[in-house]
Amino acid sequence: MKQEIIERLDELKEQGKWISLSLLPPEGDTVIRPDGNRMYINEGRDGYFEGVTEQFYDYCVEHYDSREQHKDELEFNFYVDKKVTRWVRETHIIKAGTKDEAIKKAIELFNQDPNMDSTWFESETMYDTEEDMEVGENGGQATKELIYSDTMDTIADNVKS
Repeated sequence: MKQEIIERLDELKEQGKWISLSLLPPEGDTVIRPDGNRMYINEGRDGYFEGVTEQFYDYCVEHYDSREQHKDELEFNFYVDKKVTRWVRETHIIKAGTKDEAIKKAIELFNQDPNMDSTWFESETMYDTEEDMEVGENGGQATKELIYSDTMDTIADNVKS
């Protein structure tokens, strides 16, 4: 088991990935679950993992965990502002005698006023439809900006960079 953990950590380190180790509380089944740059180690209900002692975990943290490797460095915060597109679903209420009449009214209203403000009831943002906007869709203007948070200065964007 130790060898499997060390091999996975070596692989992540060679790829230059940020490594964050998490020792889960002893519950459920014993498992090692790599998830991106994070490795979860669950000791299982019995509170032990074949060959994985607290000393071994501490060794892994000391030699592989990026937070430990960079603990003496200062931290600086940056923002990435992105322009995105996403769909919003609006509910509109149309009163009519039949479904066909309602459809006809809805189309007429939509053609006169695409916002259909007079029939609006509620809306919901459909976050799962979000996509980053491309520069070409934004008239050649930047759609991503890197901002230094202390001064709020834009230090790079996807047009000038």
